[in-house]
Amino acid sequence: MIGRLDGHLLVHPELAAELLELLDLLGEVLRHGGGDLLTDIADRYHPGMHAHLVEVIDTHASQLRRATTIHKGHK
Repeated sequence: MIGRLDGHLLVHPELAAELLELLDLLGEVLRHGGGDLLTDIADRYHPGMHAHLVEVIDTHASQLRRATTIHKGHK
């Protein structure tokens, strides 16, 4: 990664794709992990942490997806 003066980071597209895949997989694990996972997270942190993690992962995955998607008319 290379930091720019404006605070943005330049990330190789393959690394961004791997990170996005990881975030998507983690989101699926949290959504479908079952009651034991939910209970473990609530016991270790707090009852609202599971929902918070799902929301944050979805938000970051969405932002990364938008940042790495080439839109028509843009190069």
